[in-house]
Order: sequence, then C-alpha cells, then structure tokens
Amino acid sequence: MRFKSREYAAQLLIERLSPYCVNQNPLVLGVPRGAVPMARIIADALAGELDVILVRKLSHPDQPEFAIGAPKNNGSLRCCAGGALATHHGASLSIRTIGSSLSSMMESPQGRR
Repeated sequence: MRFKSREYAAQLLIERLSPYCVNQNPLVLGVPRGAVPMARIIADALAGELDVILVRKLSHPDQPEFAIGAPKNNGSLRCCAGGALATHHGASLSIRTIGSSLSSMMESPQGRR
C-alpha cells in the first residue's frame, strides 16, 4: 500500500491506534531513515513517548535498498519470507543470496559490532 506522504500515513495510524491508547501513555518506536518523524507525529497525537529503535538491514546484493532480512540480538537471522524463495521487482532470493549478503555484512566494520 502506498500513501500520499509519511505524514498522511502517520495520521491514518493515529486514527486506528487512538481508541487503544486513551490514558495509556504509549511508547512509539521509530526506525531511522524516515520513520522517526512519523513516530514523533504519532507519539504527540497519542500523548505518548518517542524512542528510536536501531536495526541492521541485510540487503539484497543486487538491490541495496531491498531488505531481505536482519540479524537478531541472539545472533540468528530473521529473513523475509522465512528464508524461502521470494521475488521483489525481479530480484530473486535464495538461501545462497541471503548467505552472500550476510557474509558481506559481517565483513564490514559496522557488521562486527
């Protein structure tokens, strides 16, 4: 689903979430690279708190902006489509592709943190 803007998407979320957040002081988490400003709008509207959650994206080797998974705190890997074959705009995913991306990520200085 596409939205006119991130602000519009935030307003739609506020409409859906507000019945559940009356007098609740919800914690709204935003992911950097776009979602933090949305999270600020949502937190303000719901009288909640804002925090940021950092994640490391595992990218497809041929399409760096296409996330195919993310490492979890326990060292395991969470893959989109459960690690099964999937496609996204012609990008074929396989266990080999995921392994290649994970190896590249772990070889980078940021991956070894």
